[in-house]
Amino acid sequence: MKSTQYMELLEQFKLLHLATNPQLTANLGSLLLNNEIFLDLQWGSLRSREVNTNGLLMISQHYLVFVSGLSPLVKVWSMSSLTPVEGMQYPGQPLTFGTAWNVMGENWIFDSPLPITMPASSPMRNIHHDQESHTDLKDPILSGAQHFLESIIPFVPAILPDLWGMAAACYDFCGMATSNRKVFASLTLVPFASKKTITIDDLKTYFRSPILSGEARKELEFLAKDIEDELRRYRLKPWGKQLAKLHENDRVRGEALFTKAAQAFMRWADIFVTADGMPPQSPEFLQTINKSIMNPPRIPQEPMHTPNNQNAPKP
Repeated sequence: MKSTQYMELLEQFKLLHLATNPQLTANLGSLLLNNEIFLDLQWGSLRSREVNTNGLLMISQHYLVFVSGLSPLVKVWSMSSLTPVEGMQYPGQPLTFGTAWNVMGENWIFDSPLPITMPASSPMRNIHHDQESHTDLKDPILSGAQHFLESIIPFVPAILPDLWGMAAACYDFCGMATSNRKVFASLTLVPFASKKTITIDDLKTYFRSPILSGEARKELEFLAKDIEDELRRYRLKPWGKQLAKLHENDRVRGEALFTKAAQAFMRWADIFVTADGMPPQSPEFLQTINKSIMNPPRIPQEPMHTPNNQNAPKP
């Protein structure tokens, strides 16, 4: 499945906010069901003997597909291979929580999302989890900031007016009074501020540890003052021009640069807004900002400039 296809799919089912999940989008991108028409999608959790994770359940005429948003897990079953589970609802339209099916003697149950932010361990592998968990404990603010910088650098500096405009819209919505928002904004925007005193290389010291120290947090919170001043300057400025150029270039050249930039923008908005909990109306705001990112203003065609003989100077 191509990146543009899953973006269109998520938008069709009003789940575009999920495009900010890098694990989910990577898993969707690995699907080889390019021509499949999905009839319904639902975000929730899937559990079986050795699986317990959040992700996207998708149903088409021929397939039932689960794509995890927390791990590389992708499951594809043909509808003809499924058998009902007694006393539980069989997969169909619309997909609902409490749906269950059996494949070769194993029951699979789709239910409401698990209240977790880190990849869920397999119920039968808790012994190994303690040995491996040290690799999964990086602060989500740190990992999100690092992933964003890696994603956005190829588009700098041209993309910066759009980045500041989008960030200012998020700032208008939820402010920047909390610690995590200040830290995330500093880690991702300080290198691009007009009063540039810190480079991306300087930020690497913060990414070396899986968790920020109290002193590091104080430093980043102090730097956020300059970020806040910059965001205020972009509050009323239109944005989206460079995204629109990328979109048009992709259309002409068959590339996917716009999708990569848009994913980075949506990921930034999602982390910033939800960094210290979900403010009221957050889902609605994120859906609106994602649509603005995915549908930048059209670039007007510039008229051809021809010499005006009437205004030409006479010899």
